[in-house]
Amino acid sequence: MSSVECLGGYGSFPELAESTFDEDEVIVAAAGPTTILAVCKKAGVLGWGRAFHGELGPSRTSLRWRAPIASVACGGTFVLASSETGQCFQWGNGVEEPVAVDIASPVVQAAAGEDHALALTSDGVAWAWGENLHGQCGAPIDILNIDAPAHIKHDQRWKHVAAGAHHTALITLTGELYTMGWGLYHQLGHGSTADLFAPECVTSLLGVGDYRDGAFSGLTQVSCGAWHTVALTTTGDIYTWGWGQHGQLGGPTLKSHVFPTLVPVEDTFVAIACGTRHTAALTSDGFLHRWGFQPPSDQIVAGKSSDPNTTHSKLAVPRCVRIAAGGYHTVLVHK
Repeated sequence: MSSVECLGGYGSFPELAESTFDEDEVIVAAAGPTTILAVCKKAGVLGWGRAFHGELGPSRTSLRWRAPIASVACGGTFVLASSETGQCFQWGNGVEEPVAVDIASPVVQAAAGEDHALALTSDGVAWAWGENLHGQCGAPIDILNIDAPAHIKHDQRWKHVAAGAHHTALITLTGELYTMGWGLYHQLGHGSTADLFAPECVTSLLGVGDYRDGAFSGLTQVSCGAWHTVALTTTGDIYTWGWGQHGQLGGPTLKSHVFPTLVPVEDTFVAIACGTRHTAALTSDGFLHRWGFQPPSDQIVAGKSSDPNTTHSKLAVPRCVRIAAGGYHTVLVHK
Protein backbone atom coordinates (compact mmCIF):
# COMPACT_ATOMS: atom_id res chain seq x y z
CA MET A 1 0.00 0.00 0.00
CA SER A 2 1.20 3.52 -0.80
CA SER A 3 0.35 6.94 0.54
CA VAL A 4 0.81 10.48 -0.70
CA GLU A 5 1.59 13.35 1.67
CA CYS A 6 1.39 17.07 0.91
CA LEU A 7 3.38 19.68 2.82
CA GLY A 8 2.27 23.28 2.36
CA GLY A 9 -0.14 24.50 -0.28
CA TYR A 10 -2.29 26.96 1.67
CA GLY A 11 -5.01 24.34 2.09
CA SER A 12 -5.50 23.91 -1.66
CA PHE A 13 -5.60 20.12 -1.39
CA PRO A 14 -8.11 17.80 0.26
CA GLU A 15 -6.75 15.16 2.59
CA LEU A 16 -4.72 12.57 0.70
CA ALA A 17 -5.65 9.70 2.97
CA GLU A 18 -3.92 6.34 2.82
CA SER A 19 -7.31 4.73 2.16
CA THR A 20 -7.29 6.43 -1.25
CA PHE A 21 -4.49 4.07 -2.25
CA ASP A 22 -5.64 1.00 -0.30
CA GLU A 23 -4.18 -2.10 -1.95
CA ASP A 24 -2.81 0.07 -4.75
CA GLU A 25 0.70 1.28 -5.58
CA VAL A 26 1.62 4.85 -6.42
CA ILE A 27 4.20 4.71 -9.20
CA VAL A 28 5.03 8.40 -9.35
CA ALA A 29 3.59 11.80 -8.42
CA ALA A 30 3.82 15.25 -9.96
CA ALA A 31 2.92 18.72 -8.75
CA GLY A 32 1.85 21.84 -10.61
CA PRO A 33 1.21 25.39 -9.42
CA THR A 34 -2.05 24.36 -7.70
CA THR A 35 -2.38 20.66 -8.50
CA ILE A 36 -1.15 17.19 -7.54
CA LEU A 37 -1.28 14.12 -9.78
CA ALA A 38 -0.48 10.55 -8.76
CA VAL A 39 -0.05 7.61 -11.13
CA CYS A 40 -1.39 4.40 -9.57
CA LYS A 41 -1.09 0.86 -10.89
CA LYS A 42 -4.81 0.10 -10.54
CA ALA A 43 -6.59 3.45 -10.32
CA GLY A 44 -4.74 5.20 -13.14
CA VAL A 45 -4.08 8.92 -12.77
CA LEU A 46 -5.64 10.60 -9.73
CA GLY A 47 -5.68 14.36 -9.22
CA TRP A 48 -6.27 16.90 -6.47
CA GLY A 49 -6.22 20.65 -6.14
CA ARG A 50 -7.52 23.66 -7.99
CA ALA A 51 -7.61 23.50 -11.76
CA PHE A 52 -9.03 26.15 -14.04
CA HIS A 53 -8.01 24.83 -17.46
CA GLY A 54 -8.95 21.13 -17.38
CA GLU A 55 -5.67 19.90 -15.88
CA LEU A 56 -7.48 17.43 -13.61
CA GLY A 57 -9.65 16.02 -16.37
CA PRO A 58 -13.43 15.92 -16.74
CA SER A 59 -14.16 14.90 -13.14
CA ARG A 60 -11.21 16.75 -11.59
CA THR A 61 -10.58 13.65 -9.51
CA SER A 62 -9.49 10.83 -11.81
CA LEU A 63 -8.38 10.04 -15.32
CA ARG A 64 -8.49 6.56 -16.78
CA TRP A 65 -7.69 5.33 -20.25
CA ARG A 66 -6.28 2.22 -21.80
CA ALA A 67 -2.57 3.06 -22.00
CA PRO A 68 -0.82 2.30 -18.67
CA ILE A 69 0.83 5.55 -17.57
CA ALA A 70 4.45 5.55 -16.43
CA SER A 71 4.95 9.22 -15.57
CA VAL A 72 3.27 12.63 -15.45
CA ALA A 73 4.43 16.25 -15.47
CA CYS A 74 2.41 19.32 -14.49
CA GLY A 75 2.79 22.60 -16.36
CA GLY A 76 1.27 25.98 -15.67
CA THR A 77 -2.15 25.08 -17.05
CA PHE A 78 -1.59 21.69 -18.67
CA VAL A 79 -0.39 18.14 -17.97
CA LEU A 80 1.86 15.72 -19.87
CA ALA A 81 1.88 11.96 -19.41
CA SER A 82 3.98 9.20 -20.92
CA SER A 83 2.77 5.62 -21.17
CA GLU A 84 4.69 2.41 -20.53
CA THR A 85 4.75 1.86 -24.29
CA GLY A 86 6.23 5.29 -25.04
CA GLN A 87 3.13 7.22 -26.05
CA CYS A 88 2.82 10.85 -24.96
CA PHE A 89 -0.46 12.49 -23.92
CA GLN A 90 -1.38 16.07 -23.12
CA TRP A 91 -4.43 17.77 -21.64
CA GLY A 92 -5.36 21.08 -20.02
CA ASN A 93 -5.45 24.57 -21.54
CA GLY A 94 -9.20 24.06 -21.86
CA VAL A 95 -8.97 20.44 -23.10
CA GLU A 96 -10.18 18.01 -20.42
CA GLU A 97 -9.57 14.73 -22.24
CA PRO A 98 -6.04 13.37 -22.89
CA VAL A 99 -4.88 13.92 -26.47
CA ALA A 100 -2.05 11.90 -28.03
CA VAL A 101 1.05 13.90 -28.94
CA ASP A 102 2.69 12.83 -32.19
CA ILE A 103 6.38 12.11 -31.55
CA ALA A 104 8.34 9.77 -33.82
CA SER A 105 10.13 7.69 -31.15
CA PRO A 106 8.97 6.23 -27.82
CA VAL A 107 8.88 8.83 -25.03
CA VAL A 108 10.71 7.87 -21.82
CA GLN A 109 10.35 11.15 -19.90
CA ALA A 110 8.26 14.31 -20.08
CA ALA A 111 8.69 17.71 -18.42
CA ALA A 112 6.44 20.75 -18.31
CA GLY A 113 7.14 24.45 -17.79
CA GLU A 114 4.74 27.33 -17.42
CA ASP A 115 3.85 27.33 -21.11
CA HIS A 116 6.28 24.92 -22.77
CA ALA A 117 6.58 21.13 -22.90
CA LEU A 118 9.52 18.75 -23.23
CA ALA A 119 9.74 15.09 -24.16
CA LEU A 120 12.78 12.81 -24.11
CA THR A 121 12.69 9.81 -26.43
CA SER A 122 14.41 6.44 -26.15
CA ASP A 123 17.06 7.43 -28.71
CA GLY A 124 18.25 10.30 -26.50
CA VAL A 125 16.60 13.05 -28.55
CA ALA A 126 14.81 15.94 -26.82
CA TRP A 127 11.64 17.48 -28.23
CA ALA A 128 9.99 20.77 -27.29
CA TRP A 129 6.81 22.68 -28.07
CA GLY A 130 4.84 25.61 -26.71
CA GLU A 131 6.10 29.08 -25.85
CA ASN A 132 9.58 29.99 -27.11
CA LEU A 133 9.60 33.66 -26.08
CA HIS A 134 12.88 33.24 -24.17
CA GLY A 135 14.31 30.34 -26.20
CA GLN A 136 13.10 27.64 -23.82
CA CYS A 137 12.18 25.39 -26.77
CA GLY A 138 15.56 25.83 -28.45
CA ALA A 139 14.14 27.56 -31.53
CA PRO A 140 15.48 30.79 -33.10
CA ILE A 141 14.63 34.15 -31.54
CA ASP A 142 12.04 35.01 -34.20
CA ILE A 143 9.90 31.95 -33.36
CA LEU A 144 7.65 32.82 -30.42
CA ASN A 145 5.60 29.62 -30.26
CA ILE A 146 5.90 26.04 -31.53
CA ASP A 147 2.60 24.28 -32.16
CA ALA A 148 3.90 20.70 -32.49
CA PRO A 149 6.89 18.86 -30.99
CA ALA A 150 10.14 19.91 -32.64
CA HIS A 151 13.55 18.29 -32.28
CA ILE A 152 15.93 20.36 -30.13
CA LYS A 153 18.85 20.45 -32.55
CA HIS A 154 22.13 19.48 -30.92
CA ASP A 155 24.94 16.99 -31.37
CA GLN A 156 24.48 15.66 -27.82
CA ARG A 157 22.15 12.88 -26.76
CA TRP A 158 20.30 13.31 -23.50
CA LYS A 159 19.30 11.16 -20.51
CA HIS A 160 17.23 13.65 -18.48
CA VAL A 161 15.27 16.87 -19.14
CA ALA A 162 13.68 19.46 -16.84
CA ALA A 163 11.54 22.54 -17.36
CA GLY A 164 11.36 25.69 -15.28
CA ALA A 165 8.81 28.42 -15.72
CA HIS A 166 10.56 29.69 -18.85
CA HIS A 167 13.87 27.80 -19.00
CA THR A 168 15.03 24.30 -19.88
CA ALA A 169 17.79 22.03 -18.57
CA LEU A 170 19.14 18.85 -20.18
CA ILE A 171 21.67 16.27 -18.97
CA THR A 172 23.80 14.44 -21.53
CA LEU A 173 24.40 10.70 -21.53
CA THR A 174 27.78 11.39 -19.91
CA GLY A 175 26.39 13.65 -17.18
CA GLU A 176 27.07 17.18 -18.43
CA LEU A 177 24.42 19.88 -18.00
CA TYR A 178 23.12 22.15 -20.75
CA THR A 179 20.60 24.96 -20.25
CA MET A 180 18.66 27.43 -22.39
CA GLY A 181 15.77 29.87 -22.19
CA TRP A 182 15.12 32.67 -19.71
CA GLY A 183 18.26 33.85 -17.94
CA LEU A 184 17.27 37.05 -16.14
CA TYR A 185 17.88 35.65 -12.64
CA HIS A 186 21.02 33.65 -13.54
CA GLN A 187 18.96 30.45 -13.52
CA LEU A 188 20.88 29.17 -16.56
CA GLY A 189 24.16 29.06 -14.62
CA HIS A 190 26.37 30.71 -17.24
CA GLY A 191 27.15 33.90 -15.30
CA SER A 192 24.91 35.99 -17.54
CA THR A 193 21.33 37.24 -17.47
CA ALA A 194 20.95 36.81 -21.23
CA ASP A 195 18.37 34.46 -22.72
CA LEU A 196 19.72 31.49 -24.66
CA PHE A 197 17.97 30.09 -27.73
CA ALA A 198 20.00 26.87 -27.94
CA PRO A 199 21.45 24.54 -25.29
CA GLU A 200 24.81 25.64 -23.85
CA CYS A 201 27.00 23.64 -21.48
CA VAL A 202 27.20 24.79 -17.85
CA THR A 203 30.98 24.53 -17.75
CA SER A 204 31.32 25.21 -14.01
CA LEU A 205 29.75 21.80 -13.36
CA LEU A 206 32.31 19.91 -15.42
CA GLY A 207 34.37 17.83 -13.01
CA VAL A 208 31.63 16.89 -10.52
CA GLY A 209 30.53 13.38 -9.62
CA ASP A 210 32.53 10.15 -9.53
CA TYR A 211 35.75 9.88 -11.51
CA ARG A 212 35.41 6.79 -13.69
CA ASP A 213 37.42 5.55 -16.65
CA GLY A 214 39.23 8.85 -17.06
CA ALA A 215 36.16 11.10 -16.81
CA PHE A 216 33.80 12.56 -14.23
CA SER A 217 30.31 11.03 -14.16
CA GLY A 218 28.59 14.38 -13.60
CA LEU A 219 24.88 14.68 -12.87
CA THR A 220 21.97 12.29 -12.45
CA GLN A 221 19.09 14.77 -12.11
CA VAL A 222 18.27 18.45 -12.58
CA SER A 223 15.17 20.33 -11.44
CA CYS A 224 14.04 23.85 -12.32
CA GLY A 225 11.97 26.32 -10.32
CA ALA A 226 10.59 29.57 -11.63
CA TRP A 227 13.82 31.50 -11.06
CA HIS A 228 16.34 28.93 -9.81
CA THR A 229 17.85 25.58 -10.78
CA VAL A 230 19.13 22.62 -8.74
CA ALA A 231 21.40 19.76 -9.87
CA LEU A 232 22.13 16.39 -8.23
CA THR A 233 25.50 14.72 -8.82
CA THR A 234 26.28 11.02 -9.02
CA THR A 235 27.95 11.30 -5.60
CA GLY A 236 24.80 12.70 -3.95
CA ASP A 237 25.82 16.36 -3.77
CA ILE A 238 23.51 19.25 -4.65
CA TYR A 239 24.38 22.41 -6.55
CA THR A 240 22.03 25.40 -6.76
CA TRP A 241 21.98 28.71 -8.64
CA GLY A 242 19.68 31.55 -9.65
CA TRP A 243 17.42 33.68 -7.47
CA GLY A 244 17.78 33.02 -3.73
CA GLN A 245 15.72 35.66 -1.95
CA HIS A 246 13.62 33.09 -0.06
CA GLY A 247 16.50 30.78 0.81
CA GLN A 248 15.63 28.27 -1.91
CA LEU A 249 19.31 27.83 -2.82
CA GLY A 250 20.06 26.10 0.47
CA GLY A 251 22.99 28.20 1.62
CA PRO A 252 23.54 30.10 4.89
CA THR A 253 22.30 33.37 3.34
CA LEU A 254 19.46 34.55 1.09
CA LYS A 255 21.85 35.64 -1.65
CA SER A 256 21.40 34.67 -5.27
CA HIS A 257 24.04 32.60 -7.08
CA VAL A 258 25.38 33.52 -10.51
CA PHE A 259 27.04 30.11 -10.94
CA PRO A 260 26.25 26.64 -9.53
CA THR A 261 27.21 26.52 -5.84
CA LEU A 262 27.53 23.44 -3.64
CA VAL A 263 24.90 23.25 -0.87
CA PRO A 264 26.87 22.91 2.39
CA VAL A 265 25.03 19.93 3.88
CA GLU A 266 26.77 16.72 4.93
CA ASP A 267 24.08 14.40 3.60
CA THR A 268 23.95 12.15 0.57
CA PHE A 269 20.97 13.03 -1.60
CA VAL A 270 19.04 10.72 -3.92
CA ALA A 271 16.29 12.99 -5.31
CA ILE A 272 15.56 16.69 -5.79
CA ALA A 273 12.49 18.76 -6.71
CA CYS A 274 12.02 22.49 -7.29
CA GLY A 275 8.85 24.42 -6.56
CA THR A 276 8.23 28.01 -7.57
CA ARG A 277 10.26 29.45 -4.68
CA HIS A 278 11.44 26.41 -2.75
CA THR A 279 13.62 23.33 -3.10
CA ALA A 280 13.09 19.82 -1.71
CA ALA A 281 15.73 17.11 -1.46
CA LEU A 282 15.53 13.51 -0.22
CA THR A 283 18.51 11.90 1.51
CA SER A 284 19.70 8.32 1.26
CA ASP A 285 18.91 7.73 4.95
CA GLY A 286 15.30 8.92 4.82
CA PHE A 287 15.25 12.64 5.56
CA LEU A 288 13.59 15.44 3.61
CA HIS A 289 15.28 18.83 3.40
CA ARG A 290 13.25 21.82 2.30
CA TRP A 291 14.71 25.24 1.61
CA GLY A 292 12.94 28.45 0.66
CA PHE A 293 9.41 29.73 0.99
CA GLN A 294 7.38 27.38 3.22
CA PRO A 295 3.78 28.50 3.74
CA PRO A 296 1.57 27.09 6.49
CA SER A 297 -1.18 24.65 5.54
CA ASP A 298 -4.26 23.32 7.25
CA GLN A 299 -4.24 20.24 5.02
CA ILE A 300 -0.97 18.53 5.90
CA VAL A 301 -1.66 14.82 6.05
CA ALA A 302 0.84 13.92 8.75
CA GLY A 303 -0.08 16.86 10.97
CA LYS A 304 3.21 18.66 10.45
CA SER A 305 3.37 22.42 10.06
CA SER A 306 5.71 24.92 8.44
CA ASP A 307 6.81 28.35 9.61
CA PRO A 308 6.89 30.81 6.69
CA ASN A 309 9.76 32.62 8.41
CA THR A 310 11.89 29.46 8.38
CA THR A 311 13.90 28.94 5.20
CA HIS A 312 15.12 25.42 6.05
CA SER A 313 13.47 22.37 7.56
CA LYS A 314 14.51 18.74 7.91
CA LEU A 315 11.95 15.99 8.44
CA ALA A 316 12.33 12.26 9.02
CA VAL A 317 10.51 10.45 6.19
CA PRO A 318 11.70 6.83 6.43
CA ARG A 319 9.07 5.46 4.01
CA CYS A 320 9.44 8.16 1.36
CA VAL A 321 10.60 6.93 -2.05
CA ARG A 322 9.74 9.84 -4.36
CA ILE A 323 9.22 13.59 -4.12
CA ALA A 324 7.73 16.35 -6.25
CA ALA A 325 7.29 20.09 -5.77
CA GLY A 326 4.66 22.52 -7.01
CA GLY A 327 3.83 26.16 -6.57
CA TYR A 328 3.91 26.28 -2.77
CA HIS A 329 3.73 22.61 -1.85
CA THR A 330 5.90 19.51 -1.65
CA VAL A 331 4.56 16.03 -2.40
CA LEU A 332 5.93 12.81 -0.91
CA VAL A 333 5.18 9.27 -2.05
CA HIS A 334 5.47 6.78 0.82
CA LYS A 335 5.69 2.99 0.60
